[in-house]
Amino acid sequence: MKKFTILESLRGFAAIYVAIGHLIIEKSKLPSYITLFFKFGQEAVIIFFILSGFVIFYSHNKSKDKSIGNYFIKRFRRIYFPLFCAFIVSFVFVNQKFVLKELIGNLLMLQDYANGKPGNIVRPFLGNLPLWSLSYEWVFYLIFPFVFPVIEHNKHRVHIIGIFSLINLIIYILYPNHIYLVLSYFMIWWTGLEMGEYFFGDSSKFQYKTLMSYYVVFLIILSFTSYVYHKTDKNMLIGYYPYLLVRLWVCIYLFGINYLRNFNY
Repeated sequence: MKKFTILESLRGFAAIYVAIGHLIIEKSKLPSYITLFFKFGQEAVIIFFILSGFVIFYSHNKSKDKSIGNYFIKRFRRIYFPLFCAFIVSFVFVNQKFVLKELIGNLLMLQDYANGKPGNIVRPFLGNLPLWSLSYEWVFYLIFPFVFPVIEHNKHRVHIIGIFSLINLIIYILYPNHIYLVLSYFMIWWTGLEMGEYFFGDSSKFQYKTLMSYYVVFLIILSFTSYVYHKTDKNMLIGYYPYLLVRLWVCIYLFGINYLRNFNY
């Protein structure tokens, strides 16, 4: 299908970009003006989150067996198989100290790439930084089968998800904890689900302007937070919290929903 050709192309580009970015930034001695182009890997991962919500909606929509058991078997394979493969690769090729807390934390999907973010629980196991995104995906997968059937036909469902995510963002800013941060990202993942509804479900349910309005609110809150941080630390790097979150939400606002909505199917 043309829809999936375009989506897979976008996902493939994002994956290659992230892989090259890690290789160039960590291993190469190229000039900074070249490596700068590859320093937006987390923005690329955000596109993965949107596509993930899209694919989960499509998979759920066409599935004859919508049981929670069947759903979690599929999702477990999807997440934990690459996790275990990454563990093996890390053991073989990465020369970093083994930390039991990291291993347990990664198995429980609590890892994150810190970047100055407060409330971080554990770093990715053996410094394998791309593993941070799996913890977010797993939480999104956990929430979906319990939330979607309840609000599927609720005309205010975007508001429900938007308010839920905003509350978690505010709590995270005030009382930093990794879990609150992950839950604040749920709005990003849900955007992909709404796109799936637009293309494969009931397009009349798609609330483009409502989604965009919530993105603006997120950006206002994060911009104010960045201003407060800037007043206390004028040397804070743009790749670190809270500027990093501003970057991610700007990416979503400019490229995420606009790009997907304007595919010429």
